[in-house]
Amino acid sequence: MRDKIAKYLMKKYGTEPEYLWKRYPRFAVFRHDDNRKWYAVIMNVTPDKIGAMGCDEMR
Repeated sequence: MRDKIAKYLMKKYGTEPEYLWKRYPRFAVFRHDDNRKWYAVIMNVTPDKIGAMGCDEMR
């Protein structure tokens, strides 16, 4: 799913993913070309970080 999202964003908006963190090499951000602000981030999180139950990472 991660690759599908990245391909869609590249096709739709022409932006490439940026991998900013050595500790998290699969976390990617996408930025607007004009102001360099993030408009999307792809990362793994645990359910408790978004108010859900469980402890396994969500992808």
